[in-house]
Amino acid sequence: MSDNSRLICEIVDLIHDGRGVGRPDGKTCFIEGALPGETVEFRRHNQKRNYDEAHVLEVISASESRIQPQCKHFPRCGGCTVQHLEHGAQVSFKEKQLLDSLERSGMQPKTLLPALSGPQWAYRRRARLAVQRAKDGNVLVGFHNPGSRRIEPITECHVLARTSRGYCGGTA
Repeated sequence: MSDNSRLICEIVDLIHDGRGVGRPDGKTCFIEGALPGETVEFRRHNQKRNYDEAHVLEVISASESRIQPQCKHFPRCGGCTVQHLEHGAQVSFKEKQLLDSLERSGMQPKTLLPALSGPQWAYRRRARLAVQRAKDGNVLVGFHNPGSRRIEPITECHVLARTSRGYCGGTA
């Protein structure tokens, strides 16, 4: 069930898949494309008993950590979920996700080392690409759209390392 009304809320957190967390009217809403500290206008596309799912229509007040994604396939491609978040903030987000996961498992690290971070681009040597023959006979190579079995054909991937034969994990 979806609600066509346009709503506004402030984003207070991110969840593991990169969606922003807002609480319009007190009910948790996971909003695709939103970052913490932002005020966004959004539309719900899925309502559950305990939470709603939505997507951003407009960023009213942007986070200082928001950047323009380098990839032309973002956000349709499911390969990167937080490319609109500045690199340092991405590292902090991933570190927080790890610590939250450990805490939920009843573990508390005695010592926390600084996060290891490599280059922002061309760091991935492996990826699970989807391949499918389209109805017109062409072969589609890409990632699945978020929450879908549909393949987003890609012509480039900035996170996959380049080799003399193309991108690691296949040619795109």
